Amino acid sequence: PKNSQIPYEVVQIMTDPSNPNALSHPQKLSTIIQNTNLNTHLVRLMSTSPPTVVIVSKLDDKIRKLEKKESEKALERRKIESKDVQLTWVTNGGDLEHKLSKVREELERGDVRVNVIFMPKSGVKSPPRHEMDARLTELLEMFADTSNEWKARVFARGGATLFLQ
Repeated sequence: PKNSQIPYEVVQIMTDPSNPNALSHPQKLSTIIQNTNLNTHLVRLMSTSPPTVVIVSKLDDKIRKLEKKESEKALERRKIESKDVQLTWVTNGGDLEHKLSKVREELERGDVRVNVIFMPKSGVKSPPRHEMDARLTELLEMFADTSNEWKARVFARGGATLFLQ
């Protein structure tokens, strides 16, 4: 809240914004608003216990709001996304190349984790574990320039998952 939107009659002015304990003695809010040039400055509520206000220029207030919005956007951008790419043990040729190029694009974009999941195809026998491991190692080497393995490989029911970031 700012200016007359502040719901308190008596407040304290924060005399040093870097030190929240530097407060003036209690004063009437209406007196503070009357003594402030509201064309260039505003009175903003900073704390409710005790009711504390600060007098800031409108320009400084606008800059602070923009910086806060930008830092929130930066935090949003830093969130790590997780994507899954599903393959079968018999996937090869153009389909394999296409899916692996999509994996590379995602990894190069950054702030993403890609789970490459090999699932067994029904009616087709899954390869032995050492072959599965060799295939995952081959994939890991293909993406060594853009990623690393961030979690141990998982082998379950004829399938395997490689975790890249």
